[in-house]
Amino acid sequence: MRITILTTGTRGDVQPFVALSLGLQAAGHQVRIATYHYYETFVRDWGFDFFRLTNVLDVLSKEDFDRIVLRPCYTTIDSLKGIVELLHPVLERQLDDSWQACQGADAVVYTVTAMGGNHIAERLNIPAYLAILQPLGRTQQFPNYLFPPQIRLGKAYNWLSHFAIEQIFWRPFQAKINRWRQSKLQLPPVDGLDFYGQLTYRRQQPFLYGYSPTVVPKPSDWSESMDVTGYWFLDPPSDWQPPADLEAFIDAGSPPVYIGFGSMLLLAPKFLFEIVTAAIVQSGQRAVLFVGQRYDLDLHPFPDNIFPVRSVYHQWLFPKMAAIVHHGGAGTTAAALWSGVPSLVVPIVGDAFFWGRRTYELGVGPRPINVTDLTSHRLAIALETLTTDKQMQQRAAAVGRQLQQEDGVGRAVAAFHRRLH
Repeated sequence: MRITILTTGTRGDVQPFVALSLGLQAAGHQVRIATYHYYETFVRDWGFDFFRLTNVLDVLSKEDFDRIVLRPCYTTIDSLKGIVELLHPVLERQLDDSWQACQGADAVVYTVTAMGGNHIAERLNIPAYLAILQPLGRTQQFPNYLFPPQIRLGKAYNWLSHFAIEQIFWRPFQAKINRWRQSKLQLPPVDGLDFYGQLTYRRQQPFLYGYSPTVVPKPSDWSESMDVTGYWFLDPPSDWQPPADLEAFIDAGSPPVYIGFGSMLLLAPKFLFEIVTAAIVQSGQRAVLFVGQRYDLDLHPFPDNIFPVRSVYHQWLFPKMAAIVHHGGAGTTAAALWSGVPSLVVPIVGDAFFWGRRTYELGVGPRPINVTDLTSHRLAIALETLTTDKQMQQRAAAVGRQLQQEDGVGRAVAAFHRRLH
């Protein structure tokens, strides 16, 4: 079977689908991954066919992109408005790209922001799977992950929060998508407030959730076609070797802490590294610090007790750490929980607030500190808690052992076959 996977976003939105693709390939399928051009080498190095989807930077100037991405997002509505503003100018080209990427496919796996997947599958009369790294889906048991996770107002509020997010996200695109359905796919428009529901819930479309039921159990009111499979982890390539100087730093003393904010460094305040450096000094820790590709180490060096890294496999590094501080992305949260090491989430945007709350509720990390509230003193106190609280360390180790026994990719592949129709 030929399968096209449509995914957009950051490296954390692409890497789990490479892991899923390896599982599908091992089951005898041919996989094409359609995503942004800057992941082409990554995708092809793992042996998969690649198809380029138009990126916002192909359409927007860097100035307009920075204006949208770097502005403060204080609420869920602010975040969603930014996503909508980014996707609008690129949507039609991305829909056309997705249509081309799916030619010859026997099945489509697509993410929420790859909005052509279900429409294309309808036109081609092939199975479609909505693949999600967050607990997205109408339920009465908890609110949508973009709503404040600490607010609990009952079942009606929970269900309506999911419906509200669907409307906020999909309604701005409905007219454009419907025109594309009619002109490109020769399909009738989808009408009404239940635009999203008609395309997913009513058709009992399969959902593949790439996170662990240990972390977020499947709600009892989700349908049978919604499979919470476990995390889709990508192990390092067999010929990968860790940097020798990083290994030497780790072995030179007590286990260091890891601090990194992934692609969210772009959204973080410029003084973030100053806060982190001061907190490490105050706490007396050694640290591995993720600095990304843009940071100029020659102009702004770190003290000897901080080792800067630009890229590293989390599954190799995290188990060697004494504690982990991160931005709460779905993939980084997964790797932190799997490692069995206590972690602190510093949410910046989107689903990070949800994952930060879950990490705290599981008892494997302290209460999250929003990036707007982060100070060197608060971070130093959190590092002290992470490295001295024995009960927290034991709970983190127990969760890690449980996740290490799960086979998320294997369960996702089984669900893929089970839902074929």
